[in-house]
This record gives sequence, structure tokens and C-alpha cells, in this order.
Amino acid sequence: KVAIEAINKETIPNLQRERENIQNVKIKNLQIKIDNINNVTIANLQRERENIQNDTIRKLTHKLKVELPNQKTKLLEQIDQLKFKNTNQYVQNSQVIGNYIIHDYPAKPKKKLIVIVAFITGLILSIFMVFFLDFFKSLKEENEDTVSS
Repeated sequence: KVAIEAINKETIPNLQRERENIQNVKIKNLQIKIDNINNVTIANLQRERENIQNDTIRKLTHKLKVELPNQKTKLLEQIDQLKFKNTNQYVQNSQVIGNYIIHDYPAKPKKKLIVIVAFITGLILSIFMVFFLDFFKSLKEENEDTVSS
């Protein structure tokens, strides 16, 4: 009974006070965090958004004012050059000298010649390979003889 009374009189009120203190402190801390998020983080994000918007607007206006007119002038110059190349004055400055020889059929690759050359080349390479391998084999045998003696 004494232990139960001690628990009821001292321990339970102490635990209740601790619980209230913890709740008050946590609630205040959480409220401070919420205020920080609302005030600081949202403001920072808004500033970043404005900076990004201003930067993209600046880039686009630069494109409109500088790059696009430059491209336009280059294209207009190319159009003028092509128009000049189409005039009679430009075409008359050059003339065709001589006659062109035009065949009715296109030149075809000579398959037989290609096959024969490939066969002969393969034959020569295979003979060279045999001599080359035999040379290495004889070198290996000489090395083994000198090492064993």
C-alpha cells in the first residue's frame, strides 16, 4: 500500500509534469520550425523562382534582339547570293569546253577480277603465314635446346 501511495502521490504527478513539459517544448519547437519554413524557405524559393524567370527572360530578349536579327541578315545575304547565281550574268561567265561522253549504261565493278585478286592475295598470305609460324617454331626449339644443354 505504501508503494502504491508513493507511486500515486509522487511518481504519477512527476510523470504528468514531464509529459506536459515535453509536449510544450515539442509543440513550441514544431511551431518554430513551421514558422521558419513558412517565412524563410518559401521566401527563398520565391526569390529563386524570380531569379530564374528574370534570367530566362533576359536570355530570350537577347535572342530576340541580337541573335535572331543576325541570323536574318545572314539568311538575306544567302538569298541575295543565290539570286545572283541565278542571273544570266553569272551563268554567262562560264562556258562548257569540250564534249561530255555519256554512256547509256553505268560502269560496273569487275567481280571476276576482284575475286581472282583476293584469291591470289589469300594464297600468298597463307604461304607467308606458314613460313612465319615455322620460323617461330624453329626459334622456340633452338631456345629449348640451348636452355636444356
